[in-house]
Amino acid sequence: MELDVFITETIKSISNGVINAQTFGQEKNVLVNPLRRLDDRNVLNSIYEQSSTGVISKRTITQIDFDVAVTVSEEDANKIGGGLKIQIFNANASTETNITNQTTSRIKFQIDISLPFETPKNK
Repeated sequence: MELDVFITETIKSISNGVINAQTFGQEKNVLVNPLRRLDDRNVLNSIYEQSSTGVISKRTITQIDFDVAVTVSEEDANKIGGGLKIQIFNANASTETNITNQTTSRIKFQIDISLPFETPKNK
């Protein structure tokens, strides 16, 4: 696989994952990759929200670090044609004899989230 195709497919996959997580987050009050603002200390670690009642709350942003090993294999499994496939932490049990050339790459990236919070109950 050419480097430009690998980069393009990686960015597409990460972007689709973020979009899917944002859809999930809308249902669960999780903000995925939220827009950040500088706070009083010029730190980008929180966001502010205003509720329907006008209350402004500060939400903490947490970073999730991803470190993914991607293995690209070119296989000759004694069958017609060969193929190029990408496996991400995929373990297969097989009795076939394969001749395989593999290249493993690491992809590191971060996604910001703001997890749901609970408002303390007044006693």
